[in-house]
Amino acid sequence: MILMDIAVPRDIDPETKKIDYIFYHDLDSLNIIVEQNLAKRKSEIPKVEKIIEEELDNFWEWYNSLQAAPAIKDLRDFFEEIRNEEVEKNKNKFAAEDQEKLDIVTKRIINKILHHPTIELRKADETSGSLDGTTKIGIIRDLFGISPRKNSDKD
Repeated sequence: MILMDIAVPRDIDPETKKIDYIFYHDLDSLNIIVEQNLAKRKSEIPKVEKIIEEELDNFWEWYNSLQAAPAIKDLRDFFEEIRNEEVEKNKNKFAAEDQEKLDIVTKRIINKILHHPTIELRKADETSGSLDGTTKIGIIRDLFGISPRKNSDKD
């Protein structure tokens, strides 16, 4: 039998806990259980703080990448458009069997040209959205006349 005495003053004599098969609890024993549970929860706080810190870092990394990713895509699209125009203008100067090679070679050239700027923009972006990253993105856009795209999905 379990006896729970939560009355103040007590309704059950505490000596009843000496009787076999009787489990007596009062406010004091409940407070001990509450304090033990609280101590367990407090010991978990550093683990929870670490999880929160890791997730915040992941969030900021993702958030900051939102700025560079569109700029990188716009830059690559800009160069790809130029490449396509030039290939189309000049592909008749090449034999039919060489036109595919022309396409592959020009794509490789564009990728090599854009490799370092892409890496630098991503690195700048990873520095927690620093002014440096924003500045580099702005400079790239200004240098090549690439304006940020508007969200025209709703148009």
